Formats: sequence, structure tokens, C-alpha cells
Amino acid sequence: MEVFVTAKTELLATHKWPGAPPHRAYLSNLHAHVFIIEVSAPVEHKDRDVEFHDLRYNLEHVISSMVSYRTDGPPTFGDKSCEQIGSEILKHMPSVRIAAVSEDGIDIGFIHLLSALAILLQDSRMVCLLGRLAL
Repeated sequence: MEVFVTAKTELLATHKWPGAPPHRAYLSNLHAHVFIIEVSAPVEHKDRDVEFHDLRYNLEHVISSMVSYRTDGPPTFGDKSCEQIGSEILKHMPSVRIAAVSEDGIDIGFIHLLSALAILLQDSRMVCLLGRLAL
């Protein structure tokens, strides 16, 4: 069993998708969302191995370094998608295994770093599967 703690924060910000297809062309312009960002870190024991307040503080610090602040509106993530925002957060928060970034609490980009054990198990299943195919 794995045990995680999760911290969450919200930020009104903008982003855009310059390569949006024609039927979603409106996404190529800066548009605002309330980005709801959650991160989860595994813990070794169930008594504040990672303090929620510290995790949220670190998350907010990382986010503030990722956005560009503007004088004419809310901060912006520029061309970054929710998945790219989550991946960048994971790069700056090595203790975090899961990041979820949502637009207005509706659409969510979810990034999960597999643990070493999960990767080994996944590789073992693949080897077993390939072994069966070879028989």
C-alpha cells in the first residue's frame, strides 16, 4: 500500500494554444482559467512525514516561478498546456509523484511518475507476456 499527502492551490491565470486546430481557434488567444493545481507526495509513515503546509508552500513557490506576471491582466503560463505545467512542477518538486492541473475544475491534465517498483513490475509483466508470445 502506498500512502500520499496532497496539497492544492488555485490561481487565476491565462494560457494559449498557438497550434490549435481551426475548430478550436479561440484557444490560440490568451484566455483565462482558474487553474486548480494539486500535487501528491508519498509518505513513509502516517504522522506528518510531509507537512501539508510545507508541500503547499513549495507548490506555490514553484508556480510563482513558472508564470509571467503582467501589468495588463492576470499572470500567464504562456503556451503551456495543463500537462506541461504539471510536468514542470514535477521537475522542480522531486518528492512529488503526482501532479494534476485543471482548468476551472473541469478538464484535468494528470501526470503520475511511476515508482521504481511499479516500473519493475510493469517490466516483469512485459517480459512474461513476451515470453508467452515466444512459446
